[in-house]
Amino acid sequence: MTAVPENLCVMPWIAVDRNRNSKNKITSLTPCCLYEFSDSQTNINEYWNSDEIIRLRKDMQENKRPAGCNKCWKHEDQGVESLRQSINKGRLKQFQHILSETVLTQSPSQIKYTPGTECNLSCRMCLPNFSSRVEKLYDIIGIPYENQKDNLLNNFEYIIQNKQNIRFLDISGGEPFYHKKTKQLLLNLIESGDNKHITLFVTTNATRIDAVTVKLLKQFEDVVLSISLDGVGKVHEYIRPGCNWEQLENNIKLLKRNKISLQIISTISVLTILNLTELEEWCSQNNLHFANPSIVTNPIELAPHNLPYQLHQFVPKKYKNFIKKEISHDSLNFIKTLDDYWKTDIVEAIPQWKHVVDNLHWRTQKQLNHLNEVAKNYVG
Repeated sequence: MTAVPENLCVMPWIAVDRNRNSKNKITSLTPCCLYEFSDSQTNINEYWNSDEIIRLRKDMQENKRPAGCNKCWKHEDQGVESLRQSINKGRLKQFQHILSETVLTQSPSQIKYTPGTECNLSCRMCLPNFSSRVEKLYDIIGIPYENQKDNLLNNFEYIIQNKQNIRFLDISGGEPFYHKKTKQLLLNLIESGDNKHITLFVTTNATRIDAVTVKLLKQFEDVVLSISLDGVGKVHEYIRPGCNWEQLENNIKLLKRNKISLQIISTISVLTILNLTELEEWCSQNNLHFANPSIVTNPIELAPHNLPYQLHQFVPKKYKNFIKKEISHDSLNFIKTLDDYWKTDIVEAIPQWKHVVDNLHWRTQKQLNHLNEVAKNYVG
């Protein structure tokens, strides 16, 4: 292949990730976390040259736009940089020599590792299948949920067997640094010397960072930490029970002193949307990259469009588009349920919510719908 087709993405040639089909509740191995698969695959060796992936590589070689990549095409058509474009910038040239192949003999160069759902926090917008603490909370207070855990990519045996060919290792949890298996894997790679050609990407809440962890990280070719933050100070502590903001800031300073690359990732929800600009300003003041936040869709009560109308006036202009959809679920009573458990008060962390909490007649979804209709006449 002399010229790289415009619509080609390097990921099907180098990466093993995972994605969950929300319609049929099935999780499959995929080239990236956005790819919408047709055939579910759970074995890496079978997936790597499966019919769907071979067809995907061939379509891209022919400059087609495969349907499974629709999320990237949608972003690009809107003028927003897609994951495909971002990844290609850093890796396309490095792996250009294999892009003419459709059946690959070498093992993946990039792999996702998920040690488990064990986590030290119980974030209010998280779900039981991603956090052991949230699972325990839902069980105690009786919130129903679908237990859709899976074991994809949570055994590092494949990584150990193919470590000589791995160049990029993406680790997420749970909280990776709360899980002993993460440090076991890192130590194994260091002992074999394969750390010298591996770049780590770790998604973390940064509450379990210490000098020992930093020493491990610095022995790899490169490290990028994506730190999950949802606000500044009391706002973040409220959204992520168990977090101490002062200690978290100290951990981030420790990482910066050791020149570890950091980016801040956040979410857009009814709990964050009023104060995201404050978080952006904090990141700017501390020379931290603020990545495009993801939208909370589940638990649906915390999705941004379910922000009560009384609070729409406080939403920063740049986030107004996320509240255009009609309210469908009762965010306040979901929040109250968690407040009752944690003995917390949302108004103390996010004072704007006083405009909603003081409404003593809000008890049911039907009443909420009526109040929201009335509120439309009085608030912008």
